[in-house]
Parts: sequence; structure tokens; C-alpha cells
Amino acid sequence: MKKACPAKKRYALDNSALFYPIMATKRAQSLFRITVTLCDEVQGAVLEEGLNKALDRFPTFKTRLKKGYAWHFLEENTNRAKVFEGKMTLLKPIDPKDTNEYLFRFVYEGKELYLEVFHGLCDGLGAAAFFKGVLQKYRQLQGVDFEDTASLVDFDAEATEDEIEDAFKHYYEPIKFSEVNLKELTGSTPQLIVGTLSKDGYGDSVYSAIYSEVNEKAKELGVSFTALTAGLVAMSVESMDYGPKPTVIMVPVNLRTVFPSNNLRNFVTFVRLSFKKGECKTLEDYALSASKQLKSKTDKKSLNAMLATTVRTEKTWLLRVAPLWLKVAVAKSVRRMLKSRQTIIVSNIGKFDTPKEFGVEKATLNINVSKNAKVNLGIVSAGGKVTFTFTRSIVEDTLSQRFVNNLKAISVSVEN
Repeated sequence: MKKACPAKKRYALDNSALFYPIMATKRAQSLFRITVTLCDEVQGAVLEEGLNKALDRFPTFKTRLKKGYAWHFLEENTNRAKVFEGKMTLLKPIDPKDTNEYLFRFVYEGKELYLEVFHGLCDGLGAAAFFKGVLQKYRQLQGVDFEDTASLVDFDAEATEDEIEDAFKHYYEPIKFSEVNLKELTGSTPQLIVGTLSKDGYGDSVYSAIYSEVNEKAKELGVSFTALTAGLVAMSVESMDYGPKPTVIMVPVNLRTVFPSNNLRNFVTFVRLSFKKGECKTLEDYALSASKQLKSKTDKKSLNAMLATTVRTEKTWLLRVAPLWLKVAVAKSVRRMLKSRQTIIVSNIGKFDTPKEFGVEKATLNINVSKNAKVNLGIVSAGGKVTFTFTRSIVEDTLSQRFVNNLKAISVSVEN
């Protein structure tokens, strides 16, 4: 008598991930890329072995996307994960046939190694933790010993509940639908970046600076690193004179800093920073405005309201009973009418800290763009350097150059 195959593990998509696969198409997926430059050439075969050994410790990454009645869900993937060698189109949509149904892709060339991930799987911080785990296993297979083991992943232990749970629902405090603040989620119509859509795929411009230099300038103005960066971006956008509408910057906020969690899935919310045309005159004005808005919108009460709004919207009767095929059909019909809710996203995932034995010299972050959201900025730091990566769907690269000029104007040395 044949033995029954053990049931494959299933995971509901986390609350903020539910609409990513519904809105995705073969040509347009919500992807992002984390790239690291190592001190030595990547060994592909060892990397692939390390990836597959690491996956068991990261069960929500060891999955494929499946369709349920009302929503997509994640199912355990028993296929072997592959790594790819050579240059690949930036943020090229992930074809499950190529990746053995995994929702991520590791690619290497020379000393560069990057991870591209479907946002429905995790946010930038979750991806960074997974990336570090794979790097750790890769170095261990090479026979590397680590002096400091405190920050290493314990591969002998199983994933913890708070790593794999839906943290949104864990911290959700029930509210009435009448309390849902959809206006904060959508906001007023922003000024969009103008440019010629590229026919050759996405482009990017990467600039690096000494992190402490930029942070010191922020302290001089009495603002955070993120507030200074957002102010510089707003100032750069407005100097382009795209139009009279406000510059709206979307800043992802890591909810783990307010609601204690080791979650490796999506656990961020977005804060809208709005700058009316002509309202600010100097960089200090822009930075202080960004700081004031960030402080008022990222206290625990405000973030709890945003978290509750996100979860409560999904719990509405209509969304709960509507079949998935209907949701996809509606999304397909309205996709063409959707306009960007922001001028630009400025995403800072912080420090990509690793033990020195990992050999990480530099890290960069590419954020997905589209024909409406034409330019986005990803920020990450490693080895004392911070990188600013402007990803764009347009030919023109003027905005990033304005940003760099504004950085240099406050005596920050910038390299590219």
C-alpha cells in the first residue's frame, strides 16, 4: 500500500501582500532588488548549494504561489531552487517556470550578487534577513569561520512563530468600518514626474556617500537621516518644475520598530509626505517639513490607526466573499485607470550589517517603477557607505543629478 505524501505546508498571504498577485501581470510585477558587492568572485555552485540548505530555515521563502477561493496563498515548494549567472534585465518579471516556481531570483556575475523578490513574499527587511542567511550558509560551505556569532542565523533551530506569522493581524485592534481612514491611504492628486518612457527596460543610477557625513548634516538641521533625504528629494523634484501640484513622497515605515517583531514577511506601512509648490524655499525648510510630517504620522497611535485600517479593509464582507477570479477581473479592468498615489517612493531599509567574514563591501536597493511611477529611490548602507539608487522607467536621468548636486551643495562627497 502506498504511503500518503505528507501534506505541504500552507501560509496565507500577509495582509499587505493580498493585492500584489491580484494586480500583477506577466509584464508588470511588484519586484525589488538588493545587490551586494563581495570582496571575491561568487562561486555559483556553492551559492546554489548554500541557498537550498538555507531555505529550510526560511519556510515562507520556500514556497510557491497558489490560487484559493478568495485569495492567493503560499504553498511549500519542494523543488530545488536555482541561481542564475550573468547580467539580467533589471527587475525583469519572474517567470515561475524559470525559477522552479520560487518567488525570488538569485543572480551573480563576478563579485556582484543580487536577490530580486516579489513583494507579495516579503518587504525589504525580510528580504535582507533572508539574503544574509544565504550568504552565511554560502560562506560556511566555503569553510569560513566567524569570530562573532551573535548575529548569525541558528540553522539548527526552526523558524519562530513571529518570523512567519501575519504580524498585521497579530497587532490588529478591531475598529468599525466607519473608522477606516482611506483618505490617508490615497491622499490628494500628486505631481507626477515627466519623462520619455524607455523602450529598453528600466535604468538606474547609483551614487554612494559616507553614511556618517550625511547623518551629521541631518543632525545639524535637527532632523533624521530619512527626513533629510526626503527633503533633498522634494527640493530636487520641485526644482524640475514639472507642474503646480504638490510633490508627494511615499516613505515605507518599518512597523517592527514600534510593534516588536522578528517578522520576515511584509510588516511596513506607507507614510505620505506632501510638499505644496513654493511652500519651502531652502533645504532646511524641506527637511524640517519632512521631519514634522514624519513625527506626526509615525507615533504609535497613528501607526496603529494605519495598521487597523489596512486589516479592516480586507475584512469587509464584500472582499471576503468575492471569489478570486472576480477580484482579478475587476483589477484588470481598473488597472488602466489607476494613477500613481505619489510622485516618488523613498525607501530606506537601513544598514545591511554583516560579519566581516561575509566580505560585503557595498549594497544597493532597486525599487520597482512603472509608466506612472516613473522614478523611485532605494537607500541602504553597508561598510560605512550609504548608496542612493534611482530606478527609472524613463530615459531622462535629470532628477538623480539634481539630487546629487543638492547633496554636494551641503558638502557631502558623492561617488558613482
